Amino acid sequence: MLARAPGRVNALTRLLAGRYTAAIVPTAAHPRTGTPRTGSLPSRTITRTRSTRAVLAALCAGTLVALGASSCSERSKPAPLGLGTVEPDRSDETVRTIFASPPAIDTFSETVVGAGESATLYAGSFGTREMRSLVRFSGLPSGRTVTGATLRLTVTGAAGDSTSETVLARRLRADWTESTTNAESLPAFDAEPVGQAASSPGVTPLDVGLPASLVQAWIDSSAANFGLLLGGMEPALLRKFASSEADSGRPLLIVVSLLDGASRADSVLADRDTYVTSPDTSIDRGAASRLLIGKESGFARRAAFEFTLPADLDSFATVNFASIELTLDANAARLRSGGTTISVQAHEVISPVDSSAIIFRTEPEGIRAVDAAAETLSIAVTALVGRQHIARDRRVKILVKATTESADTDMISAFSSEGASAAADSLARPRLRLIVSSPTAPGAKR
Repeated sequence: MLARAPGRVNALTRLLAGRYTAAIVPTAAHPRTGTPRTGSLPSRTITRTRSTRAVLAALCAGTLVALGASSCSERSKPAPLGLGTVEPDRSDETVRTIFASPPAIDTFSETVVGAGESATLYAGSFGTREMRSLVRFSGLPSGRTVTGATLRLTVTGAAGDSTSETVLARRLRADWTESTTNAESLPAFDAEPVGQAASSPGVTPLDVGLPASLVQAWIDSSAANFGLLLGGMEPALLRKFASSEADSGRPLLIVVSLLDGASRADSVLADRDTYVTSPDTSIDRGAASRLLIGKESGFARRAAFEFTLPADLDSFATVNFASIELTLDANAARLRSGGTTISVQAHEVISPVDSSAIIFRTEPEGIRAVDAAAETLSIAVTALVGRQHIARDRRVKILVKATTESADTDMISAFSSEGASAAADSLARPRLRLIVSSPTAPGAKR
């Protein structure tokens, strides 16, 4: 019967093929207007109901073909499972995967983020960075005559440990906060130190003597108490101290005073501390072989990219799916104790990618959890690329950062274009992967 009615079979086949396409392929925005056709933005995840419909429809269509019917669809290439949108009533779409590789620019930035939450304070220099800490003590004993004061710091580590380092304490003259203070917003401080002490290798604690008059002034007028700035004297030496967030060894101000004619000592814990650091001018981040993502020693490392959309992505094409894809160096991944994954996310950059201060939109384009042993990272950026394509902007600028930048040892490393070239592995370069559909015949229905 089927052989005697080929027209009827072909019509039924096209109907089932259309239903198959509608079942497996989510919809996206029109490439020129941005107006959603139906449904939501593309997703790799297909609901069980639609998947079941797709399987049944595909089986029916396959059965008809086996009985001698013509092809289930006249499209040049069927839409792959879950890879984008093709209208059910269209038969002129070609679905392609194309890459924008390598990026025009790839680099990483270093920003001190949440240093007030760090369990460590620093004094000295690390490479070309100058690292200094701020500390303040409130809740000082009132109604006392101060006869002596000592700042006690617990040394937790060092660089250049074979040499003693002189730690200087200077009086701060303006207020500051843990969350907003950085090397550029450092409050005013006295040029002359109010105390200093030599930190010998492997010796803790470090006691820095302070003038009794300084602490007396803080007690007499709390409005004058902005705390101290700690730094190192010698170059290429660094000392690490426990901060007020540490489990033990927190900074102490030991105040010796007279009360009713008797001498007594009070120990006051720091109520506010953070550290600041100047940029490392020795790093050419644009030529780095690895792009760092995460946080280490208070620095938030964020990778940034600028891609130029391929020339063969014409204005009539629909961007069904887009992702930024990175090759990771699993040996360079560092996660906090007990952790196995790090959550990262992609953002749209609205400033030059290679600027010293990259500005990006706070709403993430896509979020992905990465295993410490993973070799690749793929983050969906479909909406971002779709917006740029609709606006006819050939540039796509993306920043990849850790979702949470509070843990000091959560960081992954991705190959840059330079790193992949040095390793003679072009597939390791950062890539922008696009799955698009476009008409194959002039005058096709739009």
